[in-house]
Amino acid sequence: MLNIKSVVTDIQKRLKEPKKLDEKNVTTFLDNMKTVLSNYLEVSRTKGRKQSLRMSSIGKPDRRVWMEVNGPKREEELPPDALMRFLYGSIIEELMLLLVRESGHHVTSEQKEVTVNGVKGHLDCMIDGEVVDIKSASNFGFKKFKNGFDNEDDFGYIGQLSGYVEAEQKQSGYFLAMNKATGDIALLEIDDLDIINAGKRIVSLRKTLNDNDKPEPCANPIAEGKSGNKQLARICRYCQFKFDCWPEVRMFKYSDGIKYLTTVEKEPKVEEIHA
Repeated sequence: MLNIKSVVTDIQKRLKEPKKLDEKNVTTFLDNMKTVLSNYLEVSRTKGRKQSLRMSSIGKPDRRVWMEVNGPKREEELPPDALMRFLYGSIIEELMLLLVRESGHHVTSEQKEVTVNGVKGHLDCMIDGEVVDIKSASNFGFKKFKNGFDNEDDFGYIGQLSGYVEAEQKQSGYFLAMNKATGDIALLEIDDLDIINAGKRIVSLRKTLNDNDKPEPCANPIAEGKSGNKQLARICRYCQFKFDCWPEVRMFKYSDGIKYLTTVEKEPKVEEIHA
């Protein structure tokens, strides 16, 4: 059996050396694709408040988890472009697993349910006996999977992977990621230098969730250029609770996208968007 550390080069080799597909691999891929399409095109994707603590939450900041569980109950209808991105990402992840199999590596435990301290989650898979989370990423996001996170884990990926690693009694886990824009592939090992103690984190989060007071904000606003204006940090811009945490925020449509300003010392010369 091959070692996971060669999976990227083995996938690249398989892509460059055409040969007959393994029918079992193709059947597995098509079955998984049918499930993905059904989940996105037959089931409502309305985004709402989480009702309980999940493995996918334990790596997030306390305030974000508190708001997901205790915050205002709200359903957010995802726009078509977001739904397309998520669907495309899921398709890429299934394609990655097909290529892993076709390159000779062993895939098991797809979507296996695991539990740590009563908190449930689902593994993406195990490759060659190692815990793996499959990711598709933008150019910006892919840099973390290529070069390491450097303590910047806005979406709590390392915490989530840590839970899976602990549940499977492993010492490390891996991210296998593909850049959606370039097709580049990277394997990143997360070992005991980065892995968190998932069990202790869950105990701490439960205490936080039982508190009536909100934890401190996930991040403070940052400077927007040299104007004296301040905008939401990246981790807040993508949060569905940004207007609850920062009710004074104003939205402005810049050429490179919407900016959420919490302090306006100099009025921007661009269109303001009113919710």
